[in-house]
Amino acid sequence: LTALQLPAAAQRTLDQIADALGVTTALLRPDAQTGAVKASGTASLHEVSALIQAYSQVTDRGARQRCLDFVQAAARQS
Repeated sequence: LTALQLPAAAQRTLDQIADALGVTTALLRPDAQTGAVKASGTASLHEVSALIQAYSQVTDRGARQRCLDFVQAAARQS
């Protein structure tokens, strides 16, 4: 399996997140096999990473705010 090449900014963000979580960057990569890490009812590291990577690629400030509002609303409804 070949690792997906991320844009430099996304890779730096991923490295920072991995460091903050105390895990290897490999666990957060979109091509990682982390589905088994998911506990019942909680997001897996892969899902969190995918959300952060997608969000970091949104360049429109208004669109980023709408994304954030949507996720926060979904969290409140859980």
